[in-house]
Amino acid sequence: MKVAGSPRPTAAPPSITTALCAILLVLTAAPSRAAITCATVITLMQPCALYLTGGGSPPPPVMCCAGFRSLAGIISSPADKKTACQCLKDASKQVKYDLDRAKKLPGDCNVNFPIPLSPDVDCSKYPRRPLLFFSGHFVTSFVPQNITHFE
Repeated sequence: MKVAGSPRPTAAPPSITTALCAILLVLTAAPSRAAITCATVITLMQPCALYLTGGGSPPPPVMCCAGFRSLAGIISSPADKKTACQCLKDASKQVKYDLDRAKKLPGDCNVNFPIPLSPDVDCSKYPRRPLLFFSGHFVTSFVPQNITHFE
């Protein structure tokens, strides 16, 4: 029932609404976590095992390139890069592989791979996004990766 003469509710100005939406988005954002695991990395790279250990002749098998391409496609965050990098680096210490074939794999499979395939790669250069403590919540959205502290 509408009462004559009652004040009409008004909408908040667009700038306030936008600011409130942005604040809610920041407050509800979850910390960045690796979406992939080492098990996923190993599973996708398994078809390349024989080729990378010197078996078979170039080019790499189709299934190797398919797995490698899939892996490249799911590495999307700094946390993913760090996880995949460390996993590949650890695996390279356990298995004797052909370094030349590993370095050529991205080109041979026509894959833009975000991590160098080398035992000397520095996985620490793929940091997890820094956390910002804001009103009782840890957030990562809108925080540049190179910020390490706030003054």
